[in-house]
Order: sequence, then structure tokens, then C-alpha cells
Amino acid sequence: MSDRFHRAAKDGYLEVLKESTRRDCNQPDEDGLTPTLWAAYKGNLEALRLIVGRGGEPDKCDHYGNTALHCAAAQGHMSCVSFLVNFGANIWSLDNDLHTAKELAAMNNREDILRYLDTVSAKQTTTDPKQVKKLQDRALKDAEKRQKEFDKIQRKADKKREEENAKLQKERQKIEKVDERPQGKNKGIMNTISRGSIALFSGPRRDSHTIYNNTYNSPKFSDLTTTNNNNAKKSVGVIQKKISKKKVLDEIKTSNNFKVREVESDGKNSVRNLSGLRRDSEIMFVPGGSLSSTNSESTGCMCRLVRP
Repeated sequence: MSDRFHRAAKDGYLEVLKESTRRDCNQPDEDGLTPTLWAAYKGNLEALRLIVGRGGEPDKCDHYGNTALHCAAAQGHMSCVSFLVNFGANIWSLDNDLHTAKELAAMNNREDILRYLDTVSAKQTTTDPKQVKKLQDRALKDAEKRQKEFDKIQRKADKKREEENAKLQKERQKIEKVDERPQGKNKGIMNTISRGSIALFSGPRRDSHTIYNNTYNSPKFSDLTTTNNNNAKKSVGVIQKKISKKKVLDEIKTSNNFKVREVESDGKNSVRNLSGLRRDSEIMFVPGGSLSSTNSESTGCMCRLVRP
């Protein structure tokens, strides 16, 4: 339920109230106060005139039986009281305590309003006593009816409050019983943890298994010191083979000795062992003087690198 027009009536926002309808002007809030009653209670005369002109009922009351005239008289808003009386509000309306607006003005020391309402009531009684009697009887019946409805609502609220108190008392007793048991404090704390949090603790970690449950058995000292002879021999033989194989491969890789075959200009072949950077077995042309030769006048030779 929107309280837009109720706040506008409180603060006197006429532009907002101009958008209200008859239903909006008579819509009660949680306390039963309508925008008409709020305007009278706050003394916003212009807002009250606008609301009443748009269909607001001044004789509509709240949960306690207070009409717009009751609110204005109790708060001392003389301008609102005179407007409501001239508009035709019932000065004989009673609240749930059977008080009229004139009596509320007297109880709140609103002397000017008290004199004004006393004059109006005397004039109406003198002019039309039968009509005044009808208004008084109807006001009394309405007040008694509201009292019954209010008592019914009050009993319903009291019953609901008692049920809530009983429920809280049972929960309190359960908590006290749990606390009295051994380790009840820890259980009470665990009960407050959500199911999602408990799921995190459902499976202990690996280290907790090894410490408490002994699920993951660690090797013993005797298992480490005593080994099977057959397994030991097999493992030693495999290791020696791997080591020897690795040595052979290393010797082949690290061997830098290779042979060079030379063809001299006179047709003689010579083979020499050289050491150095190993190349591929490709035919190369070597310029004269780059390699030592028996024939110092040779201009060049053809060499073939041969892998050993």
C-alpha cells in the first residue's frame, strides 16, 4: 500500500493531493488514519479543503474512533475545526472511550475550541433536538460496534503474541537442556553451523587420517632397513647395465679422433689420424699449405673425412 498521499497530507503538498481520487483520500494506513485525518491532525487547512473537496470523508475514523474533528480539536487547530463544522461534520461523534471532540478539547486545555464547540452544540440542540438525539444515538452505536471490533483485534493480537512467547520459551528450554549435557556447548555451536559448512568437515584431510584413523599406513623402519636379496640383485644388475651403456655412449660422443685420407698431386694416397672437432664424412677441397704435406709445392688436395 502506497502512503504517498498520506505524506502529502502531512506536509501540505497540494500538487500531489490534486492527483488523488476519492478512494485515495479515504484509504487508511496501518493506524487507520486517512489523508483527511492527517491533514486535520497536522492543521494543514488548505490540504484539508482540497481533500474534502475531492471526496474525503471527515466523519471516517481511525482504529480508536477519532474523526477529523477529534484530531483537529485535540491538537488545537481552530481553523480546521471551524471548517469541518461548517462543512457538516458530526460534532456528536464518539471515540472508543465515548468522548466527543468538545470533551477532547477540554481535556487538552483548548479553551477557544471548547467555547466554539459548546456554542455550536447548544445551537443545534435548540434548533433541532430530535435530529441531535438521532445523531447521539447513532454515534453511541457506532462507538460500541468499534469497541467490539477493536477488542476482537486486540484479543487476536494477544493470542498471537502468547503463541510466539510460548514458542520462544520452548526453544529456550531446549537450548538449556543441551547446555546441561556433557560437551553440550560444543554441540550447540555445531548445530548453528549450516549444512553447507558441515559438508566441508564431512571428510577429514589426509594428515588427520594418518594421525587419528591410521588409514594411510606409512612405511616402518624395519621395512626400510631389511630388503629382499633377489630384488636387490635384480635392481643392482639393471643399474650396472644402464651405467655401462651410458659409458659407451659417452665415449662415442666424446671421441674426437678421426682419419684423413689425402691424395697427393703425384697420385700417392696417405691416411693420417687427426684429433679435433668432428665433422661429417663429406669431400672437402683444402687449399695448399693448410695441411702439412711432404710436397710443399702442392697447390691443393682433395680430402675425405672418414668416421672411425
